[in-house]
Amino acid sequence: MHDQLKQVILNISKNGFEAMKAGEKLSIRIYHENEQAKIDIVDMGQGLNERKVVWCSSLLYIGKGGNLIRAVCVKRIIESFHGTVELTSIPLIGTTVTICLPLITDHP
Repeated sequence: MHDQLKQVILNISKNGFEAMKAGEKLSIRIYHENEQAKIDIVDMGQGLNERKVVWCSSLLYIGKGGNLIRAVCVKRIIESFHGTVELTSIPLIGTTVTICLPLITDHP
């Protein structure tokens, strides 16, 4: 299961790198908020306009080139962890993909 989560982060990061020009930075931030663990993956690519963000969020398309297979895998894996994926984007600024997962409150 942990390998699947690593693959999700790698897939989203790969899409972010593909959306950016050489020298631009991708950042990953991990934190918790409202009983959830959150992972923000932020690229400095060209971003998406509002219409594309709505369409992309419904299909969970992430990144340049429309790699829907990669996005469907991301959605399926995150849902198997009872989580969600959110996409926000600002044209000419970049895109943020936020993975939200429930916190584990007690360990076996």
